Amino acid sequence: AKSAEEMAKTWKEKVAATKSEAEMTHELFNSLFTESTENKKKRGDFLKRINTEAAQSKFDEISRMVQKEHKLQIRRVGEVQQSTAEEMLGIMRSRNRRMDEDDIRMAVWTEVSEFNQLMIKPEFRPLKVTTTMERGQEVPAYSIKYDDPELQKIKEKWGEEIMYQIAEERLYLEKVNASGQYAMHVAWDENKKDMMDAFDVAQKLVDIVYELKAEIDKLKLKKRSRAI
Repeated sequence: AKSAEEMAKTWKEKVAATKSEAEMTHELFNSLFTESTENKKKRGDFLKRINTEAAQSKFDEISRMVQKEHKLQIRRVGEVQQSTAEEMLGIMRSRNRRMDEDDIRMAVWTEVSEFNQLMIKPEFRPLKVTTTMERGQEVPAYSIKYDDPELQKIKEKWGEEIMYQIAEERLYLEKVNASGQYAMHVAWDENKKDMMDAFDVAQKLVDIVYELKAEIDKLKLKKRSRAI
C-alpha cells in the first residue's frame, strides 16, 4: 500500500494535469481510507480519539456554532437516551398526578440507572444475529427478539414505545461494541442508525471548518466596513 506522502504526491500531480482540485480532494479522501493494513490502523486510532467523553464536550461546543446539517452528533451508545428519559418522566407524571416532582424525577432516575445496568449485562442480549451479503462481503445483520423476558417486563411497566427504545439501544450497542460490556461515546449517524466511519467524520469536520471560516470572514468584513 502507498504511504500517505506518496498518495499526496500522486494527488498533486493529477491536479496539475486534468481533474479539478475538488475532484482530487474527494479521490484523496477515498485513498486515505482504503482497507490497507496501515490505513486501518490510522482509521482506528482516529476513531479512538474522537469517540471519547473529552472529544464529546469539544464537539458539542463546536456544534453550537454551526448550522444543524453540519453538526457532528456524539452519542453515548448503550445507555438510556435523554429523549427516552423525558418520555418516562411524562408517563410517571401522568400516573402520579399528586406525587411531588422531585420524587417523580428521582423514581425515573432510579429506573434509568437500572436500565443502564441491564443493557451491559452479558445475559441481556435480546438479539438475533445473522449475516447478509453487502458488496460481496458477509456483514452482520441484527433483529430484536421482542419476546425476551426482560423486554416484556419493560413493556408491562412502561409500555411498548419505551420497550422498543431500550431494545433498539441494546442493538446499537451490539453494533458498535460487540462485547456489550460497557457503553461508549461514538460519532453517530442518525440516518443510518450506526456509528460514523472515519471518512464520514473527516468529511463532517471539513464542512464544519468551511462554515466556521465563512463566519469568521463575515466578521472580518463587518469590522472593515465599520472602520471605513
